[in-house]
This record gives sequence, C-alpha cells and structure tokens, in this order.
Amino acid sequence: MKHICKIYCPEKIGWVFTTLVLYFALSYNSFAQNGFYVSPGTKVNLTPKTTFYISNDLTIGNGANFTQQSNGICYLMGNFTNNGGFFSTLATFLLNGTSDQSIGGTTSSEFYILSVNKTTGQIELNLPARINSSLRLISANALFDLNSNDLTIAPDAKIYSDDGATEAYDTFTKDKVIVNSGSASDPLAGAYLIREINPSETLPLDIPFPITTPNTIHISKRNLKKAISKATHEKDEEIKLLKKRINNNMAPTTPPLDLII
Repeated sequence: MKHICKIYCPEKIGWVFTTLVLYFALSYNSFAQNGFYVSPGTKVNLTPKTTFYISNDLTIGNGANFTQQSNGICYLMGNFTNNGGFFSTLATFLLNGTSDQSIGGTTSSEFYILSVNKTTGQIELNLPARINSSLRLISANALFDLNSNDLTIAPDAKIYSDDGATEAYDTFTKDKVIVNSGSASDPLAGAYLIREINPSETLPLDIPFPITTPNTIHISKRNLKKAISKATHEKDEEIKLLKKRINNNMAPTTPPLDLII
C-alpha cells in the first residue's frame, strides 16, 4: 500500500510560513505549526533544544534545507516529504499522527533518532531511509512498513521496542514491529532491513532483526561467530555484513543463524 504525500501549504504562502517559523524557532524553545512547507531554496534551522510541533504535513521543497540541532525534538502528525535536504544532528523526530503517515519525497532521509508513538495508523516508508542512532517503536501500535524500500541501521544504532530502554526481540509484537509488506505472496521479495556492523565489534555478536511479514510475529536474531575476511566495504570504517529478509516459514524458536563468510 502506498500513499501519495500531500503538501499542506500552497507554495505562494510557504515562504511566509517558513520565515515565521525560522524566526520563532530561533527565539523560543517551543513552537507549533499546522502544516509546514519549506519553499525551494529556503533554509530552516531549528536551534538546539527547540521543540517543534507540526499537526499536519512537513514538506521540504527542491533545494530547501530543514535542520534539527542537538537535543531538539520535532513532532509530526502528517506526512514527511523530503525533496531537498533534511539534517538531524543529535535530535529526535517523532511521528505521532492518528492515521497512516508516510516518509517519502525524492531525496532519501537520514534520521538521528526516529520515534513512533501512535494510537492508530502505521508508518509507510516510500523511499529508502537511514537511522544513525535509534529507531524507537514506543506505542503499542507502532507498525513500520518498509513498503519495498530499504531501511538502513547505522553501526552501533539500535532498534527499540520502547523509548530507548530495550531492544530484546521478544518484546516486539505483530503491532509493534518492522513489516515487509512489499513481499506480497513471496516473502523473499521486497525490502531489506540492513544492519551495518562496526568491524571493531567483539565476536560472537547477537544482532536483533525485528522484521516480519504482515499480521505475523516471526522475529529472530542472528549470531555472528567468525570474523569476516571477505566483505563488502561501504566505507572504510563500516562493513555492511547483513542484508537479511525474514520469511513466513521462520518460527520464533528458530535457532540463531551462524554467518560465516
């Protein structure tokens, strides 16, 4: 299921709203906005410790930038559309709408902390994304649907079943989990949950993979026992070791898989 991202504010008044929010974000610790459109070429900078509430959609236009700085938090109740640049440094982006919310646009986004705290609806990933610190599925209803788009978890980043306390795979449920719905009838087709592992990690290493197919809860973890001698290096300091898909035939009691390459 894919949703088209909506733009709340017409472009002709988007610049005015952008200017107001930029001004107040620099002047106060908290600011609220109904819908927020960052006009092409405009830069919005939320200073450290800023709390920003958006009760509708956030759209970043072509060539525009939206920056969150340290210890800030942005609450979004609508869709997130990034057609420009989104930068989150030591900050939290929290999705708390009461219906389905999408993450999309034309530019892949990197989140520092991405949190989901919803009473109804789910998150739909309409473009590949990256998590640099943690993905937090806080609420009892916190489905994160990859929707045929890869989600990359950076080295040392975590996937929590709460607000940053536990990542144990048995604390996830069928309503609080990452879902690979793009698989359709073939569970080996669709998106990847990619976990990048720092080569300095001590082995053996248990790696939680809280991903399943819709309406199931086949969660497991992987165990890496042997050092990798031939691996694909994405960066000098990182190795993408795992790009695994969970299928319907994997029961929760499936023993850990020993990966030896």
